[in-house]
Amino acid sequence: MSKLTRSLLNIKLLHLVAFVGMMVWNTAYSSANPHITNLALEEAPTLLSAQTPMTLISLRTKQENISHQGIKFAQVTSSDKSSQSASSESKTAKIFLIGGVIVVVLGITITFLLKGVVVIGENEVGIVYKRFACLRGSLPPNQRIALNGEAGYQAHTLSPGFYWGYLPGIYTIRKQPVINIYPNEIGLVEAKDGQPLRPGQNFGKIVECNDFQDAQAFLKNGGQRGKQLAILTAGTYQINTELFRIQKSSQIHIDADKIGLVEAQYGFPLASASGQNFGKIVECNDFQDAQAFFDQGGQKGKQLAILKAGTYQINTDLFEIRIVPVINVPPSEIALVIAQDGVHLPSERILGKVVECNNFQDAQAFLKNGGQKGKQLAILTAGIYQINTDLFTVITTVNATEYNIKSEELKVYKVDSDKIGIVTTLDGATLPEGEIAGSIIEGHNKFQDAQKFIDAGGYRGLQEEFLQAGYWNLNPWFVTLEQVPLTEISFDQVGVIISYIGKNIDSSSANISQYQLVDQGYKGVQKIPLRPGKYPINTRVKSVEVVPTNEIILNWSDEPKPDDNYDTNLKALKLRSKDGFTFDIRVTQVISIAEEDAPRMILRVGAKVAENSNQKYKNTAIKNLVSRVLGPMIDSFFRNSAQGYEALDFQDNRVEIQRGAEELIKAALNAYGVQAISTLINEIDPPDELEELLKQRTFFEEQRKTIEAEKLTEQERQSLIEERERTKAQVERIKAERELEIADLKAKAKIKTAEAEAKSLINNVSLETERQKLDMDTSYQERLRNIEIEDLKQSVLALSPELYAKIELEKTWSYALAQLKIDMPEIFIGGSSGSSPGADALQAGTMQLAFIEMLRDSLRNRDPIRQKNLPQQEGNITFQSKSTLINISGVTGQYVSQIPVSHISTAVTKIINQLPDSPQSEQPTIKKLLTQLQAAIEVEKELNDEDKIEALEQLKTLAELGQNLTKDNVNKPAKVAINILKLISHELPNTSNLVEHFNQLLPAITHLFDLGQ
Repeated sequence: MSKLTRSLLNIKLLHLVAFVGMMVWNTAYSSANPHITNLALEEAPTLLSAQTPMTLISLRTKQENISHQGIKFAQVTSSDKSSQSASSESKTAKIFLIGGVIVVVLGITITFLLKGVVVIGENEVGIVYKRFACLRGSLPPNQRIALNGEAGYQAHTLSPGFYWGYLPGIYTIRKQPVINIYPNEIGLVEAKDGQPLRPGQNFGKIVECNDFQDAQAFLKNGGQRGKQLAILTAGTYQINTELFRIQKSSQIHIDADKIGLVEAQYGFPLASASGQNFGKIVECNDFQDAQAFFDQGGQKGKQLAILKAGTYQINTDLFEIRIVPVINVPPSEIALVIAQDGVHLPSERILGKVVECNNFQDAQAFLKNGGQKGKQLAILTAGIYQINTDLFTVITTVNATEYNIKSEELKVYKVDSDKIGIVTTLDGATLPEGEIAGSIIEGHNKFQDAQKFIDAGGYRGLQEEFLQAGYWNLNPWFVTLEQVPLTEISFDQVGVIISYIGKNIDSSSANISQYQLVDQGYKGVQKIPLRPGKYPINTRVKSVEVVPTNEIILNWSDEPKPDDNYDTNLKALKLRSKDGFTFDIRVTQVISIAEEDAPRMILRVGAKVAENSNQKYKNTAIKNLVSRVLGPMIDSFFRNSAQGYEALDFQDNRVEIQRGAEELIKAALNAYGVQAISTLINEIDPPDELEELLKQRTFFEEQRKTIEAEKLTEQERQSLIEERERTKAQVERIKAERELEIADLKAKAKIKTAEAEAKSLINNVSLETERQKLDMDTSYQERLRNIEIEDLKQSVLALSPELYAKIELEKTWSYALAQLKIDMPEIFIGGSSGSSPGADALQAGTMQLAFIEMLRDSLRNRDPIRQKNLPQQEGNITFQSKSTLINISGVTGQYVSQIPVSHISTAVTKIINQLPDSPQSEQPTIKKLLTQLQAAIEVEKELNDEDKIEALEQLKTLAELGQNLTKDNVNKPAKVAINILKLISHELPNTSNLVEHFNQLLPAITHLFDLGQ
């Protein structure tokens, strides 16, 4: 206590004594108002911590007890009875004497007791230390706080107030500030005295002691020495700091985006034998009730329970709290989870099964429901999760690289709109032997519910099911995806599906052939092809072979070809003839595959290229068809055919050989579902020595023809001479007979002379009339001739200005007209149109000039002949060069191009087949020549359909005329047909095969019709 305080206290006591003395004095001398009747002192009792501060004594007029700690006043009575007034005066002297004695004694006592007065401030607590105790003795060695008045620190404390009786020689009072725990703090308590902790016990149990403010209750109720489970929350505490050490600590505050991970420093041991790594969850008010934690069997170590957002008053000597962020999975992302505890995985699994645990936020449920240790099947989708990251490692795009995972794998998987995702699962049952992919499993939400896939018996590996365009939440530890484009079938193709999955067909059935197409759901080549379009096809379990439906042209030639052509490896065929000559031929094969036949073709020829082939083709199935079927077939046929002919005969019989090849190949390819359109021998390349023989043969043939022609000419000359001699003899005979007749006539003439003279006059008149008529006819013919010449001029001017200028310059129009009239029968077919002879001649001449002009234009410009409609006019021969129309068919009306080529070809073939065969097979016949020419026309690519029809029409004409070559009227139509064919050949390039055939065959046909060269 400070000196100032002590001085103030002494002054207050002196004032009190003076007041009491004045009161006694006043009582002794004032008999009219006696108040105080008795005053006594009482021994001060033992002061306890619950005592209240001393207050001033007040005088009261009513009867009542007035007491204070250590001082007690007797009843103060005030009476107005009249009986007391009589005796008051007699007692005055006694009262005065007694009051004086009391004042003296009181002054002496107060002076003695002033040394033991203690005042404890409002925010203080008094710690009492007793120096000695005669009757109580001292404390035992292991006891720090006295409970029963022993010397030493006392259990009780002095709370704020006025205390006396603690003499300095006996007591020492140490004033300590009260313990203030603020709202954001807690107080951790350690007891310095009390019962010892039991073995294995680390914290003193909680006992009733008024939050450690009642030290006596703590010790008497069995409070234990050491750190305490109980803590102090916000408030003011009067605590004996000699018994309790108080350490302030901050409350645990967890923000909304955080959680608290708890590790108990003490508790029951974990079941290490069973692999337990985390303390079980016990009811302990979020670790704020430490006693309940122990009572409920709380375990030492990391805890399954977590602290969510909030403020917690937790004993941090017992629990270590680590604040970590919540798990945030952004939109369009996923998170993977690894469990650090749980049941061990079975040997056949690589990922922990999915259990009910509120997306790993309920750690206790995870372990209770059999959650497995390691990587998990379940994933976290977009959201915020409060997960115990001591138990679960959560991998997001933020920390992916720490676990050797690409951040792209933790994105929501997107399958593009023009693609599909082919799935391979990394967990599941083992595929049955012989299967390459797992069958479709229902109910797993497109592999997004991995556990349902596993529970339904899903297989590990490639899957038949695939993902279409969209966004998918997929566990990259469970599935991998490969995006492939949609299967596209263009307009000129079909797709044949080859399935490597599905049921096997029953091969034991008697009606199952080696080449069996299957329905959907079976392994093999499916019956129904894909039409043009886009299809989502899993190309890892089904292959789609694209088959062209347009015509495919294959050439056996030595010309360079692109590497991806089907005929890249097809070379000109090297043949050996019967007579030992080796020569090359170039062949063209045209094939086509119908839509419905494509699966059969794939089934027969396959769709895989040989393993040792490193070439890439547009279509492996077509390549297989060429290399495995068509190539060997054509090579074998022509080799065998060459062995049956001498070299020259092979060339002469090429059309027959070609026809035989076409029939054979068409029948063979039909079994493969392939249509053989045509088989052509393009060119035969004989050796040099055979070429020389051919030249000699041709030369000798020409010599033979010349000799025969000369022989025929000589025979005709001899016949002419004989006829002339016979004619002379006949003339002489006739002359003699004539002379006889003349003589007879002379006689008769004389008789008739008279008659003649009589009629002379009449005859003269008739002759004059006839002469005049003749003169009129001559004038008419002259005018008609002028009209014809004028028409000719106009036609020639329209057709050929150059020719017009030439004839006009030479003034030879009459000659030209005459020549046309002479030459027109050479190419004229049919009768008259009904007009006059002059008009017919003019028209024929005009046609002749048009024909000449057309030939000139076609040779110079090679413009194709275009057909126009003409008025019906029978018997005309017209051609068209550029804009001029010439109708050469002799058919009235329109050109016959509207008739399909195949119909014309069939009709021509029928007529040709009606021609007789030659008894000598080595001699070419009109039938053989026309057949070869027909085959060449039909396959010529340079000819359009109209030209083909026109050429076939002329062959038809020749075939009809060839049925009777002996008739006189066949030469002119035959010559016209041959000239038309020559005209068509002039429209073709010189390199055309048809031109070669025309050059070879038309001379022979001309000879057979005896038309001359």
